[in-house]
Amino acid sequence: MIPNVPVTLNLLRLTMTSISLPPIPTLNTDFITDNTDIAIWDSSTTPDLICLSESYARSLNCTLRDDCTCNGAENSVHCECSHNNVEEHFHQLNKQLPVKTPAWEIRKRADGTVQAKILQMVSADFMIEFNQTIDSTTTLVQNSNCVIPHASIEGCYHCEKGAFALVSCQASSNSLAEIVCQQHSFVIPCGPTPVKSDLAFHLDSARQIFNCSVTCGDTVNHFTISGILKYVNEFHGTFKELIKGNTTNYREIRWPDLNHITDIILGWYKTLICSLILVIAALGLSYLFLQTMGWHVLKLLTRIALALLCLPLRLICRLGRCVSPNTCPQDEHYKTL
Repeated sequence: MIPNVPVTLNLLRLTMTSISLPPIPTLNTDFITDNTDIAIWDSSTTPDLICLSESYARSLNCTLRDDCTCNGAENSVHCECSHNNVEEHFHQLNKQLPVKTPAWEIRKRADGTVQAKILQMVSADFMIEFNQTIDSTTTLVQNSNCVIPHASIEGCYHCEKGAFALVSCQASSNSLAEIVCQQHSFVIPCGPTPVKSDLAFHLDSARQIFNCSVTCGDTVNHFTISGILKYVNEFHGTFKELIKGNTTNYREIRWPDLNHITDIILGWYKTLICSLILVIAALGLSYLFLQTMGWHVLKLLTRIALALLCLPLRLICRLGRCVSPNTCPQDEHYKTL
């Protein structure tokens, strides 16, 4: 289709009103490889030695390109040349694939080729026109009890990927269920055997709690989706891509959820304050206890310790007396005889 040129299809008339392609100058760049890894090469820098292929390089059939500046002297020539270290450039971490930015991603495929992934490649607006008279409608409602257990949501907020909630829908028969979570609506399949589906969300805050309803016909059930999302944006990467012109999405400058961060910090402070209060109370009670009963407790503990230390000596002395026949105490009936 061509922008602003209508196309007629039976009863419909389609018109693409606008289309936009973000400028991606990074795709029009050079790459270098050692047959194992691939790195982005700065096109403004030219290597000193140019070889058309690997076989040409092995046979030293290459072209030397230099940007030397030479000045003549009395009996010599002095030249200054720039040195481009290809190996040092190749091993830079920010140049080796995969390279990921907020607007695009370049990675190496298994076959050695380079693959570019653009998150916002094409955006287009369409206008649909149709003229038809509807005389009557037939509505068939099939009531089925759809049940979805509570689920958790995972992912990020203020990001292109978004967040996902994995739900499992079970119904008495195969049917389609309508899910409404506040301003979000979904249609997923259900069946006698639970059918799993992913619900995609694009949200602007970290802490999320959705009270959702699932409908199959006229039967309505409720479930909850909750979770805490992550913040994955990078400020320096976003500004860098905006300056280079690799993206036209100026909404990428997104701030973290300050309310959620404040709640976490206040929660930490509450825990810290409660811990300090307990420690101070324990120290105060210990001080009062030592002032009133500390000396008596100390004497009691000393006596117990001395008794435990002297107990083995007493047992040894008693055993020694029993071994000696003269000193060992005799039975009462023996003395009587």
